[in-house]
Amino acid sequence: MAEFLSERVFRKLEKEIKSLEIGDKLPSEREFVSKYGVSRNIIREVLKKFEEMGMIEIIPGSGARKVDKRNKKFAENLEKMLLNNGTTLKDIVEVRESLETQIFLLDMHRADENDFKKLWEIYDAMDRSMDNPMKYHEHDIEFHIALAEATKNRMYSFLIYNLYEITEKQLFLITEYSPEAIISAQIEHKGLLEAIKNQDEDRVKYISHIHFTDILSIVAK
Repeated sequence: MAEFLSERVFRKLEKEIKSLEIGDKLPSEREFVSKYGVSRNIIREVLKKFEEMGMIEIIPGSGARKVDKRNKKFAENLEKMLLNNGTTLKDIVEVRESLETQIFLLDMHRADENDFKKLWEIYDAMDRSMDNPMKYHEHDIEFHIALAEATKNRMYSFLIYNLYEITEKQLFLITEYSPEAIISAQIEHKGLLEAIKNQDEDRVKYISHIHFTDILSIVAK
């Protein structure tokens, strides 16, 4: 009976959460108890599920508010699964190379002027952040996600986001002490944008290979 009630409340509360804007506060537990006619334990159980899904954030003493951390939650679960299966950072970077090379090739035919404008703006932001490894890496992730978005295929940006969530924390700790790696990466980023714009397939493949070979060499240290 309790399981049925929990599922019924879950479905109704899901619709209510989806109708809210990011940052909006949810009603209190007491209000939910009164509204749905169930115990506070059931309300807490359902809210906990939504928090685990990354749809809400529960703040002790302040209640719950709507967030959207679903991609982050997926990345965390994927990371746990990969680590449990013995997957290494090198394995993930190799997969990234295959996936991102395909993205770069698609960008030659699908990226429009707005995409290139955004990409060059991010590139300039990276250029200004080369003496700040943490800020540079933030823009680097933004750059690669923007390349994925330029394919107009949301699956690519979803996959790239999650792979970067898994690898970038470790890669940052490695490259923080290798400023020369940032200089090389920035040269490659510029060459890649120019090759994509010029629809130079051989050049795109070459720079992509060099870029990820550099990353793999860092991982192997």
